[in-house]
Amino acid sequence: NYKFIFCIDFFAQFYMALFRVRRKLKFTLVVNLHITIPKKYKDYLINFIAARLLKKTDWVIFISQSQLEYITPRFLFKSTKNTKVIYNGIDTSTYTMVDTATKASLRQQLLTLPDKAKVIIKVAGIRIEKDHETAIKALKFYHESYNDKPYLLILGDGDNQLLKKLHTQATDLGIANYIKFIGFTANVNKYLSCSDVFTLTSNSVETFSLAALEAMACGLPVVLTDIGGAKEMVDEKINGTLSLPHKPENIAFNWYKVSNMNYNREVIREFAVSKFDVAIMNNNYLDFFSQLM
Repeated sequence: NYKFIFCIDFFAQFYMALFRVRRKLKFTLVVNLHITIPKKYKDYLINFIAARLLKKTDWVIFISQSQLEYITPRFLFKSTKNTKVIYNGIDTSTYTMVDTATKASLRQQLLTLPDKAKVIIKVAGIRIEKDHETAIKALKFYHESYNDKPYLLILGDGDNQLLKKLHTQATDLGIANYIKFIGFTANVNKYLSCSDVFTLTSNSVETFSLAALEAMACGLPVVLTDIGGAKEMVDEKINGTLSLPHKPENIAFNWYKVSNMNYNREVIREFAVSKFDVAIMNNNYLDFFSQLM
């Protein structure tokens, strides 16, 4: 007697579509997709095959307009009847701004860095698609090209072999002292509060980054690679800019540009609160299902 089945990504809807056909059931099938550029060609093929059953799906919810526009032609979604975009949301009350004195205190407590040092923070799991290698190259280029030597904080854990390679890369480039691998921490808010610019250098998979939204809720300007819905959360006049994936020189330039712009952090936070609070997301989903009923 179920009226709706709500699935996350291809395989959940794949199994539910088979189940509905096999049992001759009539529930409404809704799938919420969380992918953009597959990290490997094998992933693309698997998703492409799974997507063949999307014609059995009643609704597809995308989490950004850019994702819809990217995936639709590549996975042949033309047979899908109904689509809707609902942005991700975060609890903006958890991620908050701090004053200058608190920022300085947190820096001394957590990082022991000079007060005037610029700090770029990246919050992303140690996975190949997050492309930390390009971030490290960008920091090296920044040091060599501009009269400044910012620090790079990397928060997140994951692939230990990849992490070792990143440590080796930083040492070989002579910038290991300017990169701090924090690993997993429950105190992301505190590290964001210590920082000046948030960045992501992902080259695939990224759809609508919660980490970027959390940084903006802390008042941080962002430099994101132009993947998925990044362009829908960034306004260059308000909160940051976009970079090209795989291009350390372009990323370094944008770090330099954004770190030297006089962004109003309260305006950045208000942008995140007014557009991407979790309550807005929840209401959008409730409205969606209410309309279906």
